[in-house]
Amino acid sequence: MGRNTDKLYVTQTEHSGSEGRHGANTGILQRKSAVLQRRLPFIYCALTLQAWEHPVCLLDAGRNATMFDLLAIVPWIQKKGTNPITGTPLDAKDLIKLSFSRNEQGEFCDPVTMKVFNDHTHIVAVQQTGNVYAHETVDRLNIKAKHWHDLISDVPFSRTDLLTIQDPHNLTTNSVPGSIRTAAIPQIESKSVDDRSSVSRDNKIKTAQRALERLRSGDNKDIKSKTTAASTVVSKTSLPYNVANYSTGYTAASFTNSGMTVDTRNERALLTEEEYLLHPKKIKTKGLCSLKTSLGSLDLELWPEHAPKAVYNFVKLAKNDYYNGVVFHRNIPGFMIQGGDPSGKGTGGCSIYNKDFEDEFSPQHSHEKRGLLCMANKGPNTNSSQFFILYDSARHLDKKHTIFGQVIGHSETLDLMERVPLKGDKPKTPIMIDRILVLLDPFEDYLKNEAVRRQKSAQKRETTEDDVTTWTSQPAKRRGTSHTVASIRKHAQGEVGTYLKDSVTKTTLPEPDEVSRARAHGPKKINSTGTFGNFSSW
Repeated sequence: MGRNTDKLYVTQTEHSGSEGRHGANTGILQRKSAVLQRRLPFIYCALTLQAWEHPVCLLDAGRNATMFDLLAIVPWIQKKGTNPITGTPLDAKDLIKLSFSRNEQGEFCDPVTMKVFNDHTHIVAVQQTGNVYAHETVDRLNIKAKHWHDLISDVPFSRTDLLTIQDPHNLTTNSVPGSIRTAAIPQIESKSVDDRSSVSRDNKIKTAQRALERLRSGDNKDIKSKTTAASTVVSKTSLPYNVANYSTGYTAASFTNSGMTVDTRNERALLTEEEYLLHPKKIKTKGLCSLKTSLGSLDLELWPEHAPKAVYNFVKLAKNDYYNGVVFHRNIPGFMIQGGDPSGKGTGGCSIYNKDFEDEFSPQHSHEKRGLLCMANKGPNTNSSQFFILYDSARHLDKKHTIFGQVIGHSETLDLMERVPLKGDKPKTPIMIDRILVLLDPFEDYLKNEAVRRQKSAQKRETTEDDVTTWTSQPAKRRGTSHTVASIRKHAQGEVGTYLKDSVTKTTLPEPDEVSRARAHGPKKINSTGTFGNFSSW
């Protein structure tokens, strides 16, 4: 019999062998390898190691793209003529412009599925058009469907025209260490500190002035002509305010139903006004109504934050004069008074949705006090147009009826209603609703505020500080917009400094030549008398 050599534990050889690769220095080696394979984010330029503004890319042998900023790589090519990563010769014609899409929040996303790009997204682009997509979108709508056309511009392409911008499973591309190879940078003769300090400030100011004038006059057209396109477009998808987070479904239906026309545009569905507004805790502004009855008025406060559907139904019916001439058909002293049925029998009524809508229960509210405004129903989720007002606490109605408001004024009218003589549970003298005045519609107010906010946001994107001033704090001559300081001050009414004189706000900066002459003569000497002197100029 031979001996059994199988151990019931992992030996040191198995730990340090080719399978395990465990040892005393394993953690250090793994950390070093992780540092060497750290990848540069796709929104950063491999030359400046900063976020790019005009994205272009350069392909390697594996169809992997290295991201650059147009304003950084073109001057490098003009001066060096080499690839800053590998040191090989490079021409500006090899650059490929890219077109990224943004969502409403300004984040880079897939233009078809609107999924936001992050560090773990597999990002590809089409070489002919430069449009950037998520790999799963291209794989599902182009590769698997064998539809070799760009999803936005419908330009035909092949599989070899796809380039990879970011692959989360390949950490060797766009690594941070060694992004700019020393072989690509020619040796520069060292200069002493004295030589560098000998450059006068006047020359710096003149150089900056010439660069600014060159930028204003559009001398960078020769740079744009050397790239594959005149400019790089970063498109921002403008969406309506009521856009849904799901699509219309036409794209999926066209791929699965042969009777429909093929549609490759994945458009997002639009929500109706009710679907957009009626979400709990979306509208926090309280509504106000005045209930005019034959016995007097009742001031009502509405709570759309906790019961948006009930408040929306009540407000819309009131604006449509639905409750005009309707009587309170049920009155029980010490409990409640009920109305809202046009038939006056307590069996009718219709909501603004043309159907019964569901209950809206909130843990913050309970039938615990007098004057609460609640929805009447005939069972769960059967709310229509009928409502009731409590005379006293009725906690047994919790989780059975929706509370959507309360009486906040003219409570003496509610006392008169409770003391009306009855015949059974109906008033002998009918208590009639003359009309309901909506003093504050929270939904209309919300839509107006949203429209103003979107308008201000659009104006902020069109008019920025760069449109009226340059980096030298001088008024810009031309930045592609007709806005001026005066026009912006006109729109800034009500802000700090509105009523200041123009002479105070106008400041003139000296020209660079004047600055150089002033510095040549040196600072002006101030005669010191040794006393405090006269303070009249303070």
